[in-house]
Amino acid sequence: MRALLLFFISLSLWGEAHPTEGLERAVGRYKHDVCDEAKRLAKERYEIVDMDVGCICEMTDSREWICFSKFIYSSKKIKEK
Repeated sequence: MRALLLFFISLSLWGEAHPTEGLERAVGRYKHDVCDEAKRLAKERYEIVDMDVGCICEMTDSREWICFSKFIYSSKKIKEK
């Protein structure tokens, strides 16, 4: 937690863009695979600073899993799809 706090302070001092919270979603049949897919998509699209270990998942009415991966990314370096 201290390292993350120091990172935020250093960004402010160097004039970099402040990190922003993000959320990436994936849908599929198996919970573990869907969570991994959400994390993979986030890493592809954003410059990740910090990411939650797990995902927030629930089963839909169609018996598929939907998972959300929470992360913090550098808003200055968003990768275009």
